[in-house]
Amino acid sequence: MPTEQPRAGAGLNKAQQQAAQHTDGPMLVFAGPGSGKTTVILHRVRHLIESRGADPHEILVATFTKAAAGEMRARYAAMTTNREGVTFCTLHAFFFRVLRTANLCAADSVADTATRHALLRECLQAHNDSPQAHGQHLHLDDETIERLASSISREKNRHPSDDETASRQSGGLDKNSLRALRQAYDNRLRERGLIDFDSMQADCHALFCRNEQALAHWRARYRYILVDEFQDVNRTQYECLRMLAAPRNNLFAVGDDDQSIYGFRGSQPAFLLGFAQDYPEAVTIKLETNYRSNAAIVALSNAVIQSNLTRSQKNMQSAYAAHNTDASPIIARPLNPQAEAQWIAEKIISLQSACPHEEIAVIFRMHIQAQAIMDALARRHIPFTAREAMPNLYAHSIAKDIAAYFRLALNRRDDEALARIIHRPVRYIYKEALHQAIASQSPGGALAALYASPLLTRRHCTALDTLTLHLNVIAKQSACKAIRYLRETVGYDDNLRDYATRRHLNLRTLRETLDALQESARGFASLSDWLTHAEDSITTAKNTVTTHLSDTPANNTAPPHNVTLTTMHGAKGLEFDTVFVAGVVEGIVPHTDCMRADLAEEERRLLYVALTRAKQRLYISVYREHMQTPAAPSRFITPFMADA
Repeated sequence: MPTEQPRAGAGLNKAQQQAAQHTDGPMLVFAGPGSGKTTVILHRVRHLIESRGADPHEILVATFTKAAAGEMRARYAAMTTNREGVTFCTLHAFFFRVLRTANLCAADSVADTATRHALLRECLQAHNDSPQAHGQHLHLDDETIERLASSISREKNRHPSDDETASRQSGGLDKNSLRALRQAYDNRLRERGLIDFDSMQADCHALFCRNEQALAHWRARYRYILVDEFQDVNRTQYECLRMLAAPRNNLFAVGDDDQSIYGFRGSQPAFLLGFAQDYPEAVTIKLETNYRSNAAIVALSNAVIQSNLTRSQKNMQSAYAAHNTDASPIIARPLNPQAEAQWIAEKIISLQSACPHEEIAVIFRMHIQAQAIMDALARRHIPFTAREAMPNLYAHSIAKDIAAYFRLALNRRDDEALARIIHRPVRYIYKEALHQAIASQSPGGALAALYASPLLTRRHCTALDTLTLHLNVIAKQSACKAIRYLRETVGYDDNLRDYATRRHLNLRTLRETLDALQESARGFASLSDWLTHAEDSITTAKNTVTTHLSDTPANNTAPPHNVTLTTMHGAKGLEFDTVFVAGVVEGIVPHTDCMRADLAEEERRLLYVALTRAKQRLYISVYREHMQTPAAPSRFITPFMADA
């Protein structure tokens, strides 16, 4: 005889129980961090089936990642014997199913990343060759294609009725060129019978708007619609859900406006906050008990997020009574990012008897912050997993330029290094002369052979003399001073500005990379030590286990005994016993590009997400200087630095 299952709602607190036992009509559930939102969703599904007699096949539970959908499916199967029929899926999977049923796409028609990038490369080549380019010629390298893909994705996720200023575009193209490229890209997708994830929602919305029969079919198919992470929906998704739920309006929206952090994808807390206006009959519940974090962490997190104006007021409380053994959040003040990384590594070592590595996370705002942390962990043999793909700082083209200067300074016969930097900055040396000098295989190297080239004038030789002088100076300096010399005296910063202009790149981003490289060089007395470290770092990166949040199956977990490294965006939905939040300074959190009021509120929400990942220990690092210039503590944390 099977074991009797506890009734739906058993073990829930009053607010959770009220939400779980809701039946018909719209409901809005504000679910703060660690408040048991997934548990509430699953108990409501069970309540609908076991207590209200709902057909499981009429229930749709939608979320945003495969991992989350898989976890809910598995947890539901474990809590009930009525395991079949309920649809647990991502919103994109639902949209794809709608389009397939309408014969608007096939099972194998989803374009993968490689295909999308290949089509974008074709479109960009055609754009460069057209008169409409108006001199805006972009290179076809992988970095440019990736930036273009991101820009088009943002453009496709921006609903026509959204404010233009809400679309944060990058990619080096004006709006007209970007939209022309998007149109060309979409045309190529259609010609090949393909669809990408960004188009699924728009095509589904268009189908629902023009085809009443198709909409009626799906309305009849799903009587109850439950949406997790509702704060992450964009306008097109929201309108699709509203059409699908009508006229019964059994829409169960669960989310937290304080954790709305995907504005670049078109999601806005406004849809969650405006739910009651769109559905005046909606019942609203707030889940305000945090079952994850200790009282001190909850108190600090509450205090941080209170300053946001666009939010629903909540009173989050820890489920655990405060007591003297609770660890209060610690705000550390290391000297600079390098010292910060060392401090984090040393602290992790000191905690190893109290907290296993798999219960530790290091969270940061920008990918570029990861390099110093990864280096510090690797030096101390602390195993770590990068939850997202972390671009290796030393694999960047700027790092390769610096390495080439260093190699040539140490060895004037390094012809490969010479070829890389001869025009960084431009020295007007003819390519043919350089090729001939390299081909001559002169014992003194191509640099010496160039002086004998009949193609060069005295002016060219003077440029070579200056380069040789620079190399002599660089060879005698520490790595950090050598990089500063390259920037200020050789003219690499000016070259970088020209490079950004030619390629339509974000100069600030490139300078951030160069700053990080200069900062990372502080610990190396010699050029050769820095070069060895750069090579070792790239090798380590190749051997680092990396998982991707959006593509990871529910049962694919990080290797055991590894510290987790993740951005604030990637940390959402996770929890750890111990959390380090790195680089909480102005220009990082909030980021320099996000100082506008609405963007700054999202930046504060990002910090809130990071803080609320911690269960028992929370360390916040606010370094004192960057590039030997004072760094100001983040405006979000400054009020609490004396108390926390």
